[in-house]
Amino acid sequence: MSRNIFVTNLSGHDQEFEVHGWNNNQNITVGPGQTFTIIAPDGSSGAIIALHDGHEGEQAEITKNGWGGNDFIDLSNIVGAGGNMTVQQVNNPATRKGDPLFMQHLNDAWHRADAGWRQALELCVHRDNNDNVT
Repeated sequence: MSRNIFVTNLSGHDQEFEVHGWNNNQNITVGPGQTFTIIAPDGSSGAIIALHDGHEGEQAEITKNGWGGNDFIDLSNIVGAGGNMTVQQVNNPATRKGDPLFMQHLNDAWHRADAGWRQALELCVHRDNNDNVT
């Protein structure tokens, strides 16, 4: 099993992540198209949380060499949404969790929603000045 976690930024902008359990609990910033390697020994566990405008968004929870010698990964949204985080075992796309186009799908759904739904949800949906979901 890999003793590392690779955080790759596929976006066109710097992305900050909170790191819990590894990297001395220090945040990392990964540049566009770059990868940051986190040392994650077997038996360790932690979380990597994407920050959007200083707010926690998506969270990957990872346990290395847990029960039965397996690595466990889970992905969730903490507060709303803000990005397209995915997690998977190295070189094993069948283990992928998350939607790499999540925010694009969410934005499309927002623009297709009728006025009643948009009004009912407007306090829950973060949007920019162009009414796009952010």
